[in-house]
Amino acid sequence: MSLRHPILGGLCCMLFPLSGMAQAFIDASDRLPTDATSFQTKDVWVEDVDEDGDADIILANEFQLNVMLLNDGAGYFTLADYGLLPNSEHDSESIVMADFNMDGHQDLIFVSEDDFEHEYYWRLGSDTFALAPYFLPFTVCRGIAVGDVNNDAFPDAVLGNNGQNMLLLNDGNGQLQNQFFDWLPFINDLTQDVVLEDFDGDNDLDLFVANEDINFLHVNNGSGIFTDETQFRLPQGLNIDTRRVILEDVDSDGDMDLYLCNVAFTVGKDPRNRLFLNNGFGVFTDVSDTHLPGYNDQSLDAEFLDIDQDGFRDLVVSNVLGVPMYCYKNNGQGVFFDVTASYLGNYTIEGFGIASADFNNDGFTDLYICNAEGKDVLLLADPLFLSTDAELIAPQLAIYPNPAKGCFRSTLIVERSMMSFFFSLMVRVLSRKN
Repeated sequence: MSLRHPILGGLCCMLFPLSGMAQAFIDASDRLPTDATSFQTKDVWVEDVDEDGDADIILANEFQLNVMLLNDGAGYFTLADYGLLPNSEHDSESIVMADFNMDGHQDLIFVSEDDFEHEYYWRLGSDTFALAPYFLPFTVCRGIAVGDVNNDAFPDAVLGNNGQNMLLLNDGNGQLQNQFFDWLPFINDLTQDVVLEDFDGDNDLDLFVANEDINFLHVNNGSGIFTDETQFRLPQGLNIDTRRVILEDVDSDGDMDLYLCNVAFTVGKDPRNRLFLNNGFGVFTDVSDTHLPGYNDQSLDAEFLDIDQDGFRDLVVSNVLGVPMYCYKNNGQGVFFDVTASYLGNYTIEGFGIASADFNNDGFTDLYICNAEGKDVLLLADPLFLSTDAELIAPQLAIYPNPAKGCFRSTLIVERSMMSFFFSLMVRVLSRKN
């Protein structure tokens, strides 16, 4: 088909030169307070801290004050008054929030590594956080997971420690009581992360333990007593150091799969990240060779989000030691392709943590990345980048009101499909000509 119409030919030519030039995110780091976002941040949590309906940010910092950033609703952040959170400096590693005392407000825990002292705060109405009247065990802890493991409707917690991990059962009043060794398998491991999820489909929460050496999968009997079934459920023989495990149903089959963020901080470890697919009954298969790009990562965190608005969860990976951040597109069956150049651009930062939310309330998912060697990075989704094939943007000029009556305004509408744009434009031109 020959395009000889001057309008059609000109506009169609606009489609192709834009290939590969646009990016899915706009760097909006200038919306962050510099001093409060330039610490040694180890973890980030997104929550509506001030209960005003938008996504705020909490940062866990290493031997510095932990930080709360309050969102104005449009994606501009200010440092929360330090009175909102008690002033306390510890080696904070991870964050969780849950309504532990069942009063309708989200409470807060920071776990600490080198100084052993965890911070447990209760939310007091919508005004402030205060130290809970109960203390957590003193441990060397890097990861924490929260969930109702014994099906009593109260959120419990698992501490991922250097040594024996701990299960803390909630008594319903917010007291988290250590169950010692009779509820969790006794294993002296170096745990970096823990997650709770119903992996085997029996309606209770199982436990995945990410370690510096061998990872474990513990199966819940329904009452909160866990049995180690690693040998039968996880791929064996991998020499990996896993720092974070991310849950997502990547192949859209109704169960949670595992993405393992790995590093080579010690000699001999394989730094490549791993993707384990769940068969629906809690038995996992390593599909990394066929489903992931074959990069040697150095990853401390990752985030699943639907970047291209096609209904499938894509992946952004945060790396350290000079390895850039990666962006992978999901084909809908859990197979990921590198689209970093077109979607993310070049970000080589020491990315310790990453989180996503619609920070500016425009209907698109944004990213926050913790930068251990400088100011953190806020990336806002670009609404003009809505192509499902990661390459093409099709602009269309719209005039309001239509018909115009003396005055009008124009805007760019981005079509999801180049073909739908082309044919709709052709129909308009031909109908106008007739």
